[in-house]
Amino acid sequence: MSLFMMITLHYIKRMLRDPKEIVLLLIIPLGVIIFNTLIAGAAFEQFYFFEYNIMASFTAPAMMLSFQFFNSFFMFIFLYRDLRSKMRWRLLASPHSVRTFAFPALIANWLVSILLGTVIIVITSVFLNVYWGNLFVLAAVLAVTSLMGTFTAILIFLFTKEFKKANAIAYVVSFGLMVVSGFMIPLQMFGDNAVTRFLLNHGTPLSLGQAAIISSGALDTLFAGTDVMVFMPGTGVNLESGLQRSLINIGVLAAITLGLGVIAAIAARRKKI
Repeated sequence: MSLFMMITLHYIKRMLRDPKEIVLLLIIPLGVIIFNTLIAGAAFEQFYFFEYNIMASFTAPAMMLSFQFFNSFFMFIFLYRDLRSKMRWRLLASPHSVRTFAFPALIANWLVSILLGTVIIVITSVFLNVYWGNLFVLAAVLAVTSLMGTFTAILIFLFTKEFKKANAIAYVVSFGLMVVSGFMIPLQMFGDNAVTRFLLNHGTPLSLGQAAIISSGALDTLFAGTDVMVFMPGTGVNLESGLQRSLINIGVLAAITLGLGVIAAIAARRKKI
């Protein structure tokens, strides 16, 4: 086994060794999905799509994608412990560069984030009858968004020296994205206008990902011809087909992720990591 694989597996084991943190990262999004479904689900009882739960099918992608950022910030504990404490001197004394340990930590965090997202998808599909649309689109959105969250965490780590400060910034970023995307405060309350539609469908990485997932399947046309369509992300907004819209959104997400990765690489080199 290569050194890279050994270190990556080491970090994966360390991240999965804390069951309380892992459980919280699963229970909270699942709880929000169930709560929203119970509270607002009655408004969608007139719409049917086979046996699927319509409200949960719109809420689940939002929560799953939001927690890709929370999952990524989980690795702050290990980055600060290994690279911003006395442990750093042990790493510097080894025959390998610090980057030899930092890059596997990034990959490990990305894989763990994908794993947690997959668990949410499976649980909601089996027990909450959530419709996730095109599975290839779903896999692409999950992979890109989790990598984006990981790069965001790396950037916050690189530009902060204290764990508490990094953690605070991370929460501001995560909750801020959820608010602007309309996941915590319904943007529909501000009316149906160009700004609301933009934020729901294209305004943030979270809304891009949610719209891509929803647009990839039959939910894209479920509200066609009704007054509900203008209030739901991914529906009745663009002229191109739903799958085409999904691919465009994935392309935008990939471009943002690539940009963050380049910035992180440049910053890491300048800070000699």
